This record gives sequence, structure tokens and C-alpha cells, in this order.
Amino acid sequence: MNVKKQSFPEQFTDPKYIAIGIVGISFLFMLLGKMIGGEGFFKNPNFSWMTSSAFLLIFIVLTSALSLVAKDINSYWKKTIPLFLGVVAANSLFAYLFSGTWISEVGSFSSIYFILILAYVILQTFSRFIKKITDFAARDAARHQ
Repeated sequence: MNVKKQSFPEQFTDPKYIAIGIVGISFLFMLLGKMIGGEGFFKNPNFSWMTSSAFLLIFIVLTSALSLVAKDINSYWKKTIPLFLGVVAANSLFAYLFSGTWISEVGSFSSIYFILILAYVILQTFSRFIKKITDFAARDAARHQ
């Protein structure tokens, strides 16, 4: 079996590693919040849902930005969409386990999640549009030289 080893920059742009990193760091922050417990910012009962939403936003921004440097944006999309759903599911599960409350019980977080999912779709579509324009401009510039 011939497996190509990816360099560090290639691993960083691979959405699989980004998703694993985001879920892992989100889990660590929620664990830290649970261990610190009732001190300062961590006293907020919705801390795990805030953490989940914040890291979901980081995943959205990273994958949207890195899709611009992907060689094939269609295959990048095929990888990121299921990973995005996985990050949403994993972060929601961890937030539920750490807080003991479901998303419908924590106020406005269900609408925040809806807005983040909508933002993901819009940013990915916008990134795809920008990528097509820049690829067209690069081909046109190469043709005229």
C-alpha cells in the first residue's frame, strides 16, 4: 500500500486535522471550565455551550479561508461538509455532557447554532465563488503572457 506522507502545511490545510484539533481543544476548554467550576467567567452555566459555539466559529473561518488555497475546491467541499456536521455533533455532545442541559434549554444558543450553520454555508459558497474568479484570472493572465 503506497501512502503519501503529508508535509506539515498540507496537514494544516487538511480539514480532517482541523476538525480533530477543534473538537479536541473545545473538549479541553470545557474540561478546564468544569474543573475550575465556580470561578469568574467559568461560573456561567452556559460556558460549555459558549465554548462549543466559539470553536465552531473558528472551524468555519479556518475551513472557509483554507478552501481558497485548496487545489480542488470540489473535493475540499466533499471533505468539509461531513466534517462540519461531525464537529457540530461532537461539540454539542460535549457541551451537553459538561453542562447537563440540552441546547433548547440554554436560551439563545439554538439560534446561535442556526446562525453559525447558515454562516458556514454562506462562507463556503462565497469562498467557492472567489476561488473560481481567481482561478479564471490566473488562467487568463497565463494565456496573455
